[in-house]
Amino acid sequence: MQKNVTSLNTFANDLQGSFCCIGNCPMSGSLNFLSPAKGEKFVAIGKAIKPGNTLTVCTGEVWAHDKGGKKLIAVIQATMMAVKG
Repeated sequence: MQKNVTSLNTFANDLQGSFCCIGNCPMSGSLNFLSPAKGEKFVAIGKAIKPGNTLTVCTGEVWAHDKGGKKLIAVIQATMMAVKG
């Protein structure tokens, strides 16, 4: 399980770095692991809850799919600031 947790942490850090490259820098964020990352397939769903000119509040979920069922394994919430210029 430690390998999966490390992979999800790395993914979250890479995602934040990518946002900075496209002009959106994370102001704050929270990543909560709810269950072990076990499954045949993982699906991440993200959305902007409140997009704004300067700040945008985003949320995301990671689901593990296995044996015909799915389980929520992680949630993330972040506030992003648009960087112009």
